[in-house]
Amino acid sequence: MPSLFPELFNFSFIAPFILRIALGVPLIKHGFGKITQKNKIHQRILGGIVFLSGIFLVAGLFTQAAALAVSIVIIANSIILWGQHPRSWTERLVKLAIAISLILTGPGIFAFDLPL
Repeated sequence: MPSLFPELFNFSFIAPFILRIALGVPLIKHGFGKITQKNKIHQRILGGIVFLSGIFLVAGLFTQAAALAVSIVIIANSIILWGQHPRSWTERLVKLAIAISLILTGPGIFAFDLPL
C-alpha cells in the first residue's frame, strides 16, 4: 500500500533525535531526584546511572550504550516492583520501547556519535 506522505521519508533521520530528547529529559529529571534524595546507596547509584544516561542521550554521545543501560535499569526495576504502582507500567513500557528503538536505529541527527 502506498504511503500517505512519502515526502516525509526524506526526514526520517530526525526521528531518533526526537526520541533521544523525549527519553533523555525525563531521565535527567528522575535521576537527579534520586541522587539528591537521602536514599539507600544502591538507589543513588542507579539514579546516577539514569542521570548520566539521560545526559548522554540528550547530547547524542554513546547513544546505544546509554539506551542499553536505561533498558537494563527499566527491566530490573519492573521485576523488582512487580505488581506495585500499576499506573507507572505504561510509562516504563513507553520508555523501554523508546530505548530499544534507539539501540536499533542509532542516534540520528544532532549527535556526537554519528556513524561514519
